[in-house]
Amino acid sequence: PISLSDSLRNWSKITKGGGDAIRRTLGTVGTNSPVYALRSALKSLVARQASDPELIDIVEVIDSNLAQADLLAYSSVYATASGMACADEGAEEGSVGRRKCEQMYFDKART
Repeated sequence: PISLSDSLRNWSKITKGGGDAIRRTLGTVGTNSPVYALRSALKSLVARQASDPELIDIVEVIDSNLAQADLLAYSSVYATASGMACADEGAEEGSVGRRKCEQMYFDKART
């Protein structure tokens, strides 16, 4: 399995596989990703260190970011099928830049 950091460095290669490839990398689909057990491990860590509010905050941010990336990758599957176009947030001010929603979801899932 490819590591999460390698996946981020090779994002365009991962996204060629679509939203489910991103979800497999995140460990939210299948069990081959090294990230698969991350959520469980973090919950276990918090259970052992419940008195550490800073740790709890960090774990909540990680969990929230994983959930958001998974949602965006999942949404991209349907955006592809619909052929929807979304406003391009990177377009110059005043222009009506459009791009495929799928790519927007891929970009946001990476961040």
